[in-house]
Amino acid sequence: MRFITAIRGSLVLSIYLKTLELESSPDNMTPITLMSTDVERIVQGLQFVHETILSFFTFSIAMWLLERQLGVGAIAPIVVAVCKLRYILCAFAHKCFFANDRQH
Repeated sequence: MRFITAIRGSLVLSIYLKTLELESSPDNMTPITLMSTDVERIVQGLQFVHETILSFFTFSIAMWLLERQLGVGAIAPIVVAVCKLRYILCAFAHKCFFANDRQH
């Protein structure tokens, strides 16, 4: 989380410094109004990537412990979890794809 906070701070600082270089007019104030929205979208994406990577390791350890207790019976929960993960990743990719279409 510290890394994401550092990225958020550096993004806000770089946008702010860039706006200081612009001439003062109402048309040039658009970056400031969009600054928080864009930074939040970037941070949310980074948090999703971070949580996805860590959930892979958590899932692996949990399935190993389950396999030690159940033996071959652990295959069913593994299949269900992999199908659910695939569904979540496809839904996220679909959401990102259509978010890009709305912007253009």
